[in-house]
Amino acid sequence: MGLCVLVKEIAFIDERTRFLFIYIVLYIIYLYVIFFQFLKDAIFNEFTLIALLFFDIIG
Repeated sequence: MGLCVLVKEIAFIDERTRFLFIYIVLYIIYLYVIFFQFLKDAIFNEFTLIALLFFDIIG
């Protein structure tokens, strides 16, 4: 429910602010993935590697 409201609000934001919001969300996900790297789970380590490559390309 909250996610739907959030998506509707994002739709009305101008493009620059929307890009900034998406970047912040991706950065939060990135930090979350880094946290899971310490669990040494094979699935999460593979996901972390993909995420690190993705953000290396962006950054």
